[in-house]
Amino acid sequence: MDVKSTGILLLLLLIAAGCATKSPLNTSKGKEVLMEQRDVSLYRRTPKVWPAKGKVIATSDELIFVPSPYFGGLYINGKDSTHISLSEIKDFRKEGWMLLFPFGAKLITDADTTYDFISVRRNELIQSINQAKVSK
Repeated sequence: MDVKSTGILLLLLLIAAGCATKSPLNTSKGKEVLMEQRDVSLYRRTPKVWPAKGKVIATSDELIFVPSPYFGGLYINGKDSTHISLSEIKDFRKEGWMLLFPFGAKLITDADTTYDFISVRRNELIQSINQAKVSK
């Protein structure tokens, strides 16, 4: 490889790495986004979708699950999003409740409502939420 092709290859790697880590800094309401994680599944009781697939966004005061429109077309203008206030979270821990889903996490609120998440990066999700709770 000559110097020119090496330089082009390095430039392409830098561009790809920069694009891969982009995430919005603020929500539409102006809240700062602390963490965004895609390809997360949430087992919910209403609406009856098992599981809903989408992304999780953590702001300074709430956890938002936004279902993807590509899985059944349920997300219409934010009406199907799940909002959980960080002040209401009692416990958020790893949950290995099935051999098929080893990446489970269980969130329990003060009202004893449970939310079962499945995410490959569950450790990062749990740490981000626990840090946001502590800093608040």
